[in-house]
Amino acid sequence: EKHANSHFISTQTQMIYMLALDFSPCAKKIISYTKKLVNKEEDSVILFSVLELYDSGLLNAIRVDFDFQILEGANKEMAKANGEMMKSYQEEFEKLGIKHEVVVATGSPSEQIVKIAGSKNADVLIVGSRGQNAMKKLVLGSVSDYCLNNSPTKDVIIIH
Repeated sequence: EKHANSHFISTQTQMIYMLALDFSPCAKKIISYTKKLVNKEEDSVILFSVLELYDSGLLNAIRVDFDFQILEGANKEMAKANGEMMKSYQEEFEKLGIKHEVVVATGSPSEQIVKIAGSKNADVLIVGSRGQNAMKKLVLGSVSDYCLNNSPTKDVIIIH
C-alpha cells in the first residue's frame, strides 16, 4: 500500500519472531530485547534451541575403546538442562501473555536455525553473537554469520 508521500507502509500486522537460544549470556539479552519488541496482541514467538549431542559414530570410526554409556549420560544431562532452560524462557512469555511455541532440534546449530526459521515461516530471526576473535571466526565460522547470510527470514537481528 502506498502512502501519499510515496513511502511504502507495511500492511503486515502479525509477525513471527524466532529466537535462537542457548546457554550463553546473549540468550537473556535476546529474550529481553524481544519482550520489548513484540506486539503481544498480534505477534508470536518461536523459542528455539539446538541440542548438539555427542555422537558415538566418530569414536567407532576411529576405533577408540570407550564406554559409550558415558556419552549417553552426557546427552541425557544436556537434554535435561536444555529442557529446564527452555521452560524458564517459556514461563517468561507466558507471564506476559505472548503467544509462543518451543522448538528443539538436534544437529548443527547454524543449519538447524536456518532450516526451522524457513519451515516455521518466521519473519524475523534473532540470534546472539559471542564476539569470537577474528582468527577463530575465520577458521570455525560463526552461527550468527551463517544465519545472516542464509536465513530465509525478512530480517535477522544479531544481539551482542
